[in-house]
Amino acid sequence: SKDGEKFRFNEFLVSAGTNSDNTRTVFLESDILRATLSGKFTLLALPHAVSLMMSNYLPAYFPPDKETQKNAPVQEFTWFVNFQNNTKPVQALIPKLEIAPNTSFSGKFSTRGKEFNANFSSPSLVYKDVAYNGINISAGNKTTKKSCTLTGSIDELKLTDTISTKNIHIELLAASDSLRTRITWDNMSEKKNDADISALVHF
Repeated sequence: SKDGEKFRFNEFLVSAGTNSDNTRTVFLESDILRATLSGKFTLLALPHAVSLMMSNYLPAYFPPDKETQKNAPVQEFTWFVNFQNNTKPVQALIPKLEIAPNTSFSGKFSTRGKEFNANFSSPSLVYKDVAYNGINISAGNKTTKKSCTLTGSIDELKLTDTISTKNIHIELLAASDSLRTRITWDNMSEKKNDADISALVHF
């Protein structure tokens, strides 16, 4: 790391191969994480594919490029990442980030079907001494291709040992160049600490 701290981890096992249907599978395993990526994918072209997908909902922010879209490679894959017991080396990339074991990130992306979904869950994330406990987030457009949604919950956002916010719920909906947001929380304590905040942004 930049401050000279040393991190230890066991060897990485990486395997890759082509399946009978001409898709590819890449598998990575170590004591830091296990990850699988399977399908048809071109990693260098992925950021542009994501931008094209989002242009269906927020075209003012993600301008569609129909000419480039015609020549874009097919991106159709699933992924799964699960963090193991030794997550300390992650701090070499993102200092002051602590990831609890069994944190997972999975999903599906398809330019052909114009579909994507992603799920993230973690017992705990700590960044710069702020703890986010009991995280569950889902995003995608499975219900309808006309909008993109993100819903999530955090059991507790802990700023200090005595200051925290609990039962946080987040809802976002992107469609027709607008973004609707709702955030609520309720500590359910004797001293009332709750909120219900809604916002609408047009691009």
